[in-house]
Amino acid sequence: GYSDWCLGDTARTNMITSDNWNISDGVLNCVNCSDPTPTTWNGTIWNNGVPNINKPAIINGNYNTNSDGSFTSCDCTINNTFTLTVNATNANNYINTLNLINNGSIVIENNGSFVQSMATATVSGSGQYKIYRETTPYSEYDYSYWSSPSINQTIGNVFNTNSTLIAGASHPNAIDDDDFSNSNHIYKFNTANFNDDAIPVDTYDDEGDAWQIVNAATIMTPGKGFIAMGAGADFPFTASFATGLKQKVFFEGAFNTGDITYPVVIDNSNTDSFDNQNLIGNPYPSAIDVNKFMAENIGILTGELSFWTHDTPINGINPGPDAFNFNNLDYAEATSNGTIFNYVSTGQGTPATTATQFIASSQGFIVNANSSGNITFKNSMRVNTPNNNFKNFNNNLDRFWLNLTNNSMAFRQIMIGFHHNGSTSYDQGLDGKRNENGNNIDFFSTIENNNKRYAIQTQDTFVDTKIIPLGIEIINSGTYKIGIDHLEGIFQNGQEILIFDELTQVLHNLSTSDYSFNIDTTSDLRNRFSIRFTNNTLDLNDQISMNNDVTIYPNPSKGVFNILLANFELSTTYDVTDLRGKLIVSNKLITNNTIDLLHLSKGVYFIKIKTKKNTFLEKLIIK
Repeated sequence: GYSDWCLGDTARTNMITSDNWNISDGVLNCVNCSDPTPTTWNGTIWNNGVPNINKPAIINGNYNTNSDGSFTSCDCTINNTFTLTVNATNANNYINTLNLINNGSIVIENNGSFVQSMATATVSGSGQYKIYRETTPYSEYDYSYWSSPSINQTIGNVFNTNSTLIAGASHPNAIDDDDFSNSNHIYKFNTANFNDDAIPVDTYDDEGDAWQIVNAATIMTPGKGFIAMGAGADFPFTASFATGLKQKVFFEGAFNTGDITYPVVIDNSNTDSFDNQNLIGNPYPSAIDVNKFMAENIGILTGELSFWTHDTPINGINPGPDAFNFNNLDYAEATSNGTIFNYVSTGQGTPATTATQFIASSQGFIVNANSSGNITFKNSMRVNTPNNNFKNFNNNLDRFWLNLTNNSMAFRQIMIGFHHNGSTSYDQGLDGKRNENGNNIDFFSTIENNNKRYAIQTQDTFVDTKIIPLGIEIINSGTYKIGIDHLEGIFQNGQEILIFDELTQVLHNLSTSDYSFNIDTTSDLRNRFSIRFTNNTLDLNDQISMNNDVTIYPNPSKGVFNILLANFELSTTYDVTDLRGKLIVSNKLITNNTIDLLHLSKGVYFIKIKTKKNTFLEKLIIK
């Protein structure tokens, strides 16, 4: 599973917007050392004041940020025999500097950050380097996604018997050294070999040669991602899993800094179901901002990212070629601007971890490529936030999350957001497609003239006349519910969210309760529902009458419909909207009990017939 680092406390965000240094929320940054007089730490105090954006720092005594405080300096020199430790016991422990000259030792504890924000920042000296990284709890046989923040690291150096298994509640033994270093369970992903041409898509590589075992001598190239089975796995395989395991490893070697390029490629599939997935990773000893990463690489990349969350354990019912397989639905899906992400489930019908704006050091993740080429990581993407992957942050986006659940613990989630850069069409970098998982339960939004399923859809600035079509795929009949998980922006301030069931013609207010529905047939129902934000589309203040006092025939038709209406009035008018709520015909009189829509293209529409006392809503199909 994905090594989603332990959650930390809320902390300050370093918002670096250009090559100039600025001040944001108390975090200071500098361009050069305008004050040539350094300040020296003697093990107790600084002899020339605390380092700042202009002043170099010299470490001439052991220094620990947990007790001595985080700091920003122009340059930082660590003298021989002394150790600078970034200990993240407290939130937001970091060192932010221009150049590092290490002739002693520097240790970055788990979730600590070492930040060099300037493009020209360097790392030099003959000292020692060590970065510790620790996973969140995982289940036996699970995988974590990794990358290296240090130069010249090999698989054997990092994943060895020095790495520690931290016992969980169901696994009392503290160390199990022999399995974590097992080279049979550490892999790279060869995108060029990936081929899934099965019809329907079966979600795995047809030839079985995309995931490739790496040996102990393999260098962890900066920017490259790997997966490694966590410590604590006992063989032969058993379906009875130990849970609550945690893994701690360390990286040695000078820290990566500056521009780092890494090649991405297209896959070998004739279908586009997986969109040329490449496994990459954060190459720095600090978190990076997804906004900046995708702004730099949006041409080569599609703008969608996937994070493995290992929410559900391996089992035999998941799609795949083996007796036991993981679940593709456990990828958290994110879009490129770093602010619109999706939840995944714990397998218990409730959301678990939440991907947000920052990607931690040593973190591997998946991106989709538009074409082969080099992506670039830059120091300007690095931030001072606590160095864990899932970090909440404040924003004023208008968005909401919806869950599809049933009594058997099925769970799927989607997110709908509104952003001034969005539109009703597909927006690369803002809209996020659902990961394929074969014939499995699904819940998704759709985009006009686009056959993809979307876990994340970002439209333009919110107006309450919008209509968002939703689809479901059900594999087991029964009772299901659609409900709101959580809200942001205007939806926290009273804006209602309504769901319209196109089959039953029921409009339900999700802001007051979940919507329950029964389904007897199992199928892909692409346009079963739509989300609405005002009752004006159906005018709930009117008396809505559906399928009682009005008959429309033939329906479907080629465009001409006959209307039989009880108590017909000469002043009866009608409106016609498409599935997205766009008004096609407005306030037109019905004459001779007939309406002519021959000018409209094939598709599904809604007619709202209005008399003095009633309003009738019906579906029209033009074939």
